[in-house]
Amino acid sequence: MTASTKAASVVVATAFAVAPVAAIAPNGLAVLLAASGVALAALEPRRLRLADVPLMPKAAVGAILAWALASTLWTIDPLEALGGLMRVIPAAFLGFVLLDKCLGLDDATRARLAAALLVGFWLALGLLAVEMASQAMFGLHGSLYANTIGPIAATESFTNRSKTVLALLLPMVAAIATRRHGGWAGFATIAVCVPVFVFGESMAAALALPVAALATLFGRFGGGRAPTLLAVLIGGGVLAAPLLPHLSEFEKLGARRDVTVSIYHRAVIWAFVAERIAEKPVLGWGMHASRDMPGGHSKVTDMAERIPLHPHNAPLQIWLELGALGALAFAALLAWLARKTAGPPLRQAAMVATLVTSVMVASLSYGIWQGWWFSTLWLLAAMAVAARPESLGHRTAS
Repeated sequence: MTASTKAASVVVATAFAVAPVAAIAPNGLAVLLAASGVALAALEPRRLRLADVPLMPKAAVGAILAWALASTLWTIDPLEALGGLMRVIPAAFLGFVLLDKCLGLDDATRARLAAALLVGFWLALGLLAVEMASQAMFGLHGSLYANTIGPIAATESFTNRSKTVLALLLPMVAAIATRRHGGWAGFATIAVCVPVFVFGESMAAALALPVAALATLFGRFGGGRAPTLLAVLIGGGVLAAPLLPHLSEFEKLGARRDVTVSIYHRAVIWAFVAERIAEKPVLGWGMHASRDMPGGHSKVTDMAERIPLHPHNAPLQIWLELGALGALAFAALLAWLARKTAGPPLRQAAMVATLVTSVMVASLSYGIWQGWWFSTLWLLAAMAVAARPESLGHRTAS
C-alpha cells in the first residue's frame, strides 16, 4: 500500500469516526483532528505546504491568528492568551492539512468517504437513540452511557454537544443518503433525527433542524443568486453584530432576568459584551479577554454572571477580543465560504444548510476557541470539501 493510498484511508477513517466520536465523547473531536492531520503530514509531507488550499482562507485565518497573537501585548491575561494560541494555532494548521488532502481526493475515494460518513452517522444516531431509550427506562444513572462511559455521563446535558455536531452533519448526510439511495433514504434519515434532537436540553440541536430546513430550501431554489445573497447576509451580520443587542427585541429579553431560559441570559450577556466592544472597537480587548472582562463576573442573579467565560456568540467574541480588524477578517472568510456553496441544486442546498446551521450554532453557543468546537468546525469543513472539492475552485486532482 502506497503512502498516498494510506493517506486516503486516513481521510475515509476520519469521515467514519466523526459522528461516533461526537456521540460518545465530543471533546475527542480535537484528538481526531490532531491525529488525522499528523498522520497525513507524516504520510504525505507535501501537504505541509498547503499548496492545494486557496489563498483566501489561508490569508483570512492567518490574519485572525496573527492579530490574536499581536493582541497578547494588550490583553488582560497574556499568559492565558498565549496558552490558548498554543492550542488554536496547531489545530488550525492541522485543519488546513486535512483540507489540503480532501481537495485532492479522486472520485473513488470521495465515494468511499461519503459512504463512511453515512454509516458513521447512522451508528452515532443509533447510539444516541439507545442512550435516550435507556434513560427513559432506567433513569440517568442506569442508562447505557452511565454504565459504560461512567458517572460523568449521568447528566441530562451530557449529550448536548453530541446532538449539536450530528445536527450540523445532517444536511450533508441527508444529501449523501439521497444521492446514493434515493429521496426516501434522505427523508428517513431526517425523520429519525427529529425525536433524537428535539427531546432533551440541547436548544442548538433542536433549533438547527428548522434552520437547516429553511436554508436547504433557500439553497435548493435560490439558484445562482443564493450564494451571493448568503455572503452578503452572513458577512453583514458579522459586521453588524455589536449593534444587534441594542435592538428593542433583545433589550426586552434581557430585561426579563429569567436565566433559567437560556435565551434571556444570552440577551444579558450580549448587551454587556456590546457595551465592552464600544469601549475598544478597533483593537479589541485581546485574545481570551472574555474570561476576565471587567464587570463580567458580576451577578445578573444568584445563578448567573454577565459573561460566563465567553459571550456564547462567535461574531461578538471576535469583536470583543480582536476588534474591528479581527471582525473584518472573520466576515470576509464567512462571506467567501458562502460564495463557494454554489453548485448543482442538491449539493448547493446541502452546503448552504451546513454553513447556515454552523453559523447559527456558533452565534448561540460555545466559545470560538474551545478546542472541541474549533476542531468540529474544521472537520465539518473537511467533510464538505471532500464531498465537493470543486466548491473551493480546486482543479480535479488524483
